[in-house]
Amino acid sequence: MLKELTLAIVAVAVPVVTVEAGIWDSIKSTFVSNETPAPPQIRILIVHDTNSSMLEIKGDYNIYDPYKNSKLASRYGIKRAPILSASTGIKWGEEFPGVYQIKIVPDHEKTRTVVNGIEYSGNIYVYDVGGKISIVNEIDIEHYVSAVLSPLFDHTLSHEAMNALAIATRTDAYHLAAHSQNPYWHADAQKVGYMGSAVTHRGNGVDEAVDRTKYMVMSQTSPYRGKITTFPTAVVSAKKPQTHEGCASLSIDEVEKMAQKGNQADKILTHIFPNTSIGLTYHFDQTQQREIAELID
Repeated sequence: MLKELTLAIVAVAVPVVTVEAGIWDSIKSTFVSNETPAPPQIRILIVHDTNSSMLEIKGDYNIYDPYKNSKLASRYGIKRAPILSASTGIKWGEEFPGVYQIKIVPDHEKTRTVVNGIEYSGNIYVYDVGGKISIVNEIDIEHYVSAVLSPLFDHTLSHEAMNALAIATRTDAYHLAAHSQNPYWHADAQKVGYMGSAVTHRGNGVDEAVDRTKYMVMSQTSPYRGKITTFPTAVVSAKKPQTHEGCASLSIDEVEKMAQKGNQADKILTHIFPNTSIGLTYHFDQTQQREIAELID
């Protein structure tokens, strides 16, 4: 059962575990602090080099200039208007003279952003580059894993299969965030199959699997040595037959067949990806270990 697997991993993770060098500086505390950190974030490119996009905010939010790290405005309620490049900077109903990138931060978790008809949670970055608009969605990795996996399932699989797929998807997410060559985003929505937040909570078992395996990733180095080295992976299904180049893959059908034979998630993954182990990207204290055990029991 996953409970035994989780407790074993937590025991491994009691020494401080670090992820490979290069992962975003803003979340370093996630891997070195005993205090509860902010969730690790990933940035996904959702619009690229367009003349304008329709941007709607439902709820309260703040607007920042991320280049100068300064607050531009606070807004309340609902705003819907095209966002585009004006001669002096970004324009979204109102103009922001001299500002060529903005960050929109919701005041509340219920605040939603709709870009070209697709709903997103989390933060939104808008970049004006050469008169063209690109938009990036920043969310925590756990939400990203749910959003990428959920569209692949019409119904739930066995728990151990779902657990394995969640861990593999999270492994890929950490690798993308750690090794992106682009300073503004880590992943392209079209390439990773990200379709916003509305695809989650579908009752197909994905959200529960993500919760059961929270912070678990595969590593090419042993967590006993205090370091986790993630690598690119891709979940393959009839709905998503292609994987990105140079990426190890696992088939949903293969994973389910192994789970039906009684294999647990760790055995499934180490069979498909030999010479790997499973570790936690977060240092849990004894109280948090008990909370995890109670959650999974």
